[in-house]
Amino acid sequence: MSDASRHHDSTSTSAVDRGLCASIENAATTLMPPLVASELLIRTLAEDEIHLGDVTTRSMVGASEVLSAQMMTRKPGVIAGLGPLASGLRETPWAKELSMTPIVADGDRVAAGQAIASVTGSSQIALELERSLLNLLCLSCGVATLTAQFVAAVSHTKAVICGTRKTIPGLRAWQKYAVICGGGEPHRMSLADAAMFKDNHLAGVKNVDLAHRVAEASRRARALRPLKFVAVEVDTIDQFQSLLNVDDALVDIALMDNMPADLLARCVALRDKAKSRLLLEATGNVTLANVAALAESGVDRISTGSITHSASWLDIGLDITFESDSREAIS
Repeated sequence: MSDASRHHDSTSTSAVDRGLCASIENAATTLMPPLVASELLIRTLAEDEIHLGDVTTRSMVGASEVLSAQMMTRKPGVIAGLGPLASGLRETPWAKELSMTPIVADGDRVAAGQAIASVTGSSQIALELERSLLNLLCLSCGVATLTAQFVAAVSHTKAVICGTRKTIPGLRAWQKYAVICGGGEPHRMSLADAAMFKDNHLAGVKNVDLAHRVAEASRRARALRPLKFVAVEVDTIDQFQSLLNVDDALVDIALMDNMPADLLARCVALRDKAKSRLLLEATGNVTLANVAALAESGVDRISTGSITHSASWLDIGLDITFESDSREAIS
């Protein structure tokens, strides 16, 4: 389980904050290394047909003009994606003409009107890349900001906020990285790194057969490849009691689907009475309004797709200053 279960305060030096910073650094290496970030940026720019050029910019801005600019937040939030974008830009064809330098770190909380990065170099290239850079950054910072709000709502409990695979197609690693920057746990990244037996996998399986079927399926799954975890979804207390009969070494997490807080508390008590090591994860229709009550039931984890599929973008703009008082005339 990740240490990234509490919010990050850039001014703090507590052990928890250091753990979160380490989680972010590890995620930058594994999820968003420079070549992956550069590919994402290039793919995003392809939508703008960058190979054809920006007709607006090239009809107004001279090829030799240079600028300095700052990325500025319009609203408060949590930063995610600055590091990967800056390192990714250095691996693109535009690296010699444009540079981006973070002023704050991923995971930092920022105020409205705060400068978070400086951009210097070719005015043409900066204006051509502006929207793609900001789109990626506004999205990731929005995810990190909403994740941090969920994390703060359960900070008085042991519950860890987890993401899901409900991500924008093609942007999973980017959004999962943002979840980590917000203090959350990314959960599984794909269909291959963890086994998750959900309601459709268990459709038609009777409660009396559940433990046996799950145990056999878990053994087969673990034989295929190393797994981050094995999880099984249950939506009734009878299913949960059946799951408690499965060896702890075979199942790691019980996904408690759409259970109210009182029922979750009963399942926690049953788990503890059985001295099981099974982790309980609340899932389904989790909101900022109910997440604290769910966490107070004693569950270990809470997963919600809303932090990735429903996060509002953080408003960030690029404020530009041309380095010459006299703009170059276009002939």
